[in-house]
Amino acid sequence: MVYFKITKGKYRDKKDIFHVLHYILDEKKNPHGVHNVYNMNVETVEKRAKQYEIVQEEYRKTSGKRILHMIISYEENCPYSYYELEYVGDKMVKFFDGYQVTYSLHEKDKNQVDVQPHIHVAVNPINYRTGERLRIDKKMLRELKKYLSDLLID
Repeated sequence: MVYFKITKGKYRDKKDIFHVLHYILDEKKNPHGVHNVYNMNVETVEKRAKQYEIVQEEYRKTSGKRILHMIISYEENCPYSYYELEYVGDKMVKFFDGYQVTYSLHEKDKNQVDVQPHIHVAVNPINYRTGERLRIDKKMLRELKKYLSDLLID
């Protein structure tokens, strides 16, 4: 069974973009290096955050939530390998086509203790092609949960 949640943070400032990306891309929590960055050709968290900001400024959409932070996890004693979870992350990116998406698999906590593997996803809510703001309503949430549930079926 897949568990999916959108974090409740307000994330209304530029610094929030950096903090979410910094948290998600913490290498200590991701020993297998399972992460991917789409629609950005940059190496540092600061530059990645700046790319999100540039799109938002280009379309004059700098008010409201500046970044969406989501978490995907599976049942206790997750039966999936990190390769399979990377597949889920890659498919999650495709679900949000047209948006800048960053994801990373977390397998350790800040003290390097093993935790239930889970995927953190950050989405720039402003579409880089159209400038439209992403609105996740109940219908889209149901579609997303179904999409994620269907990805890894035993």
